[in-house]
Amino acid sequence: LRFILSRSGLEYSEKSYKQSQIICRRGDPAKDMFFVKEGTVEVEVGSKKKEKKYILHEAMFGEVGVLSEKGVRTATCKAHTDVVLVCLAADQVQLLTKNFPEYGNCVKKRALSIVDGSDETDNEVFKDILKLHPLTNSLEFVHNHSIGERLAADISESVFDSPLAKSAREEVPLGSLDLDTLSLSDEQMLCLLEVMFERLHLIEELQMERKKLRRFLLLFRLHCRTNPYHNFQHMFTVAQMVFSVISAPPVSEKVEKLEKMAVLISAICHDLDHPGLTNSFQSNSQSKLTSKFSSSFLENHHASLLWELLLIPEADFLNCLSAEDYMYVRKTINECILATDMAQHNKIVESCKSRLANFDMTNKEHSRLFLLLVLKLADIANESRPFSISSKWAKNLVEENGAQYTLETTLKLPKAEYMNPARIDLAKVQVFFIDSFLLPLARVVAELEPKLEFILERVTKNRTIWMSKSEKEPEIGSP
Repeated sequence: LRFILSRSGLEYSEKSYKQSQIICRRGDPAKDMFFVKEGTVEVEVGSKKKEKKYILHEAMFGEVGVLSEKGVRTATCKAHTDVVLVCLAADQVQLLTKNFPEYGNCVKKRALSIVDGSDETDNEVFKDILKLHPLTNSLEFVHNHSIGERLAADISESVFDSPLAKSAREEVPLGSLDLDTLSLSDEQMLCLLEVMFERLHLIEELQMERKKLRRFLLLFRLHCRTNPYHNFQHMFTVAQMVFSVISAPPVSEKVEKLEKMAVLISAICHDLDHPGLTNSFQSNSQSKLTSKFSSSFLENHHASLLWELLLIPEADFLNCLSAEDYMYVRKTINECILATDMAQHNKIVESCKSRLANFDMTNKEHSRLFLLLVLKLADIANESRPFSISSKWAKNLVEENGAQYTLETTLKLPKAEYMNPARIDLAKVQVFFIDSFLLPLARVVAELEPKLEFILERVTKNRTIWMSKSEKEPEIGSP
């Protein structure tokens, strides 16, 4: 369930109401399930008390703009006129309850009592939430900072120190591309993200506050959607491959600690709050992101949200940096995340090819470019893992693309036929992607650092397997 209380975030008019529509002043269709209780929430902010009528909708999750049978409920609230309060989506609550029972139950209990307004203590929490952080106006991309921020401060750090987490520290081969990240639990992955910072000696050498790092990681997890492909597991997988490269010689000896930290953070957050819909979909549907950013809509959103989370004092683990180092890390992270836009892929690869002859890892600009390429490679290099693992990732992407194709059909938007689940030949698509995007990038990385040629070899091996499964030559068309 997602709980929402909003100043004119959603509007309803009996005259204009249609069964297939939810009217939204800000122009976005409501795509999530909203559930509220009728009643009054007593909230005071400063000396301003302005009574407002709030319209609270309940809609079926996943159905675009379709109201459920229960329709519309109204409530009267006293609140700051610019406040938007959103809690967690159903899939997030279920996932948290499964993997972190104590935390998940806390989320549900707190959310119910806040919206109901029946508990005096939780009203105090509600007032604290209002003071924490201004929220985005976009209903399409809100995964709620305020509730997550407040709850994250209450989470026990036992998640990182549980028996399962401890066994992961000792047993999971974090530096190996044979690791099946799809087999790991959320608890294990959260713990292992912290381990990456430890083994790179970032916590110790930069005097990083472990508690703030942990809170950031928990907030980061709250902002990962449960898409078939662009989910927490994908971001962990990318971070794990980046870690495997920068933690081992000779790369570990050539890259400075600030650059290591920057590319690791980039890997962790490079798809933060990804909606499972492409930039093309954002453009064709004229989503909120298209009015906020001029290009690379998703990538700009991922980076922007990362810095928003770091504005929260309790989660700002980068406060250990000097102003100069902070700006350098910020610039590097932004460049790395924006480079993951596949629309820029060929341009970046060709640009790097032209620098091969004069490439020098002791040059700070060159080493930063190398790490950018490592992140790009990790983002698309599932085929560097054993075929039994990479094929599962390929199927997950097909499922996500198929969902977008169906949505585009429903909304009568332009569609990419390679996403059509009824027509796709997975083997052909994979071979095309490997030949057009992955191999050219892997070759450049291997030329810059010959010790990484093994990645090229592993990709080539999987290509051979996919070719054996394909009866025809790959069709021309971007996967």
